[in-house]
Amino acid sequence: MRQFWVMATKKGKVKSKKVKKLLPLSLKTAARIKALRIDAGYTAAEIFAFKNGFNRSQYIAYEKGTDLRLSSLERLCQAHGITLEQFFSEGFS
Repeated sequence: MRQFWVMATKKGKVKSKKVKKLLPLSLKTAARIKALRIDAGYTAAEIFAFKNGFNRSQYIAYEKGTDLRLSSLERLCQAHGITLEQFFSEGFS
């Protein structure tokens, strides 16, 4: 992933922060994960994460397109009752 620097201020102090630029596949994966949650009737990511055994902050990171392992994606697919093939069948052409 490419990285770039941004400037942030906190209490009048300027800080540099390293930010990862997301790749298109990461953004598509994140959008698909969020769409599946909403389609399953969960309006809050926290509730879906809790009911399906995911760490709340980690699951929210998945929906933002960061830090997703293949094993975690497999668990997400199992929680939704779909295969990896079905997961990638929408929006990944």
